[in-house]
Amino acid sequence: MVLGVRIQRNFIKAGIFNLKGNLKKEKKVEVKDFWDFENTINTLMKLIKEFKEITESPQKHVLSLGIASPGPIISRKDEIAFITNFSGWKNVNLKEYLTDKLNIDILIEHDVNAAILAEKYLGSYKKEDMIYFSVDRGIGAGILSRNKVLRGVLLTAGEIGHTSIKYNGPECECGNRGCLELYCSTTKLLDKAKKYRHEILPDETQEDELTVKSISEAAAGGNETAKKLLRENAYYFNIGLINLINILATPHIIIGGEIQEAGTIWLNMVKEFFAEKAMDHLANNVKIKFSKLQSSSSFYGAGIAAINHVINNPDIIYKKSS
Repeated sequence: MVLGVRIQRNFIKAGIFNLKGNLKKEKKVEVKDFWDFENTINTLMKLIKEFKEITESPQKHVLSLGIASPGPIISRKDEIAFITNFSGWKNVNLKEYLTDKLNIDILIEHDVNAAILAEKYLGSYKKEDMIYFSVDRGIGAGILSRNKVLRGVLLTAGEIGHTSIKYNGPECECGNRGCLELYCSTTKLLDKAKKYRHEILPDETQEDELTVKSISEAAAGGNETAKKLLRENAYYFNIGLINLINILATPHIIIGGEIQEAGTIWLNMVKEFFAEKAMDHLANNVKIKFSKLQSSSSFYGAGIAAINHVINNPDIIYKKSS
């Protein structure tokens, strides 16, 4: 058995996987104060220990723990460089921190790289060359090239969310200006929607009831403000999408993350912008669609990463059985 954990800015999800990649049990815990590193790690520890107690027996062992986290992840150090909007998560060595408290092999993976692993093994494309775009509280891309995850020499490839689309735009926490995720993350979409909440939803609706899904439903019902917000988000996302495809010429694009709650109305906007703005040879050959994995791709990818870690390091099995 292995454990897979997905850390997100608003929740932590853990699951037990067998070595065939089958999910046996899962649990999701909401996190309302993610900025507080110590409190979030305590929640994570409690969840991991709960799953270890379920699986540990003389016949069964947890062989590895895979954790998919927002990044950038500095893989050589197993360090989270930073998570935008959460200063408490800067230069955090999560593996070292957890290894001191858990008797288990741990692998830290960038959430988008975990996602592309899941799409490779479990998704609907199963191609050798594809990109997984996460449009969530942040923006990132997991890249599969010639059937291998493209990590780059410095092992931090795919940070498309921190590429600039406006040289004089607002400053990002990464130090750059006009970063893509400042324009088309779901954080930005929801922040803008809050300003027009009473134009989108009934007056009695509470602010926390404003979600990506409720914006999409309002747009589908003809609400012009909601449609304008989704179209603006899709427009900016398309800029980042075309920039990356112009560099990599990858024909298969999978989009995942919270933006999937926006549904086909948002996806069709992206496709329309792409057909209009992309060069003809790309517009005619690139396929864009939502992930079809029922749960978070990054969550499943965390389990797959843990399985791969065991396969590539068979001594883990012998240590546990001895």
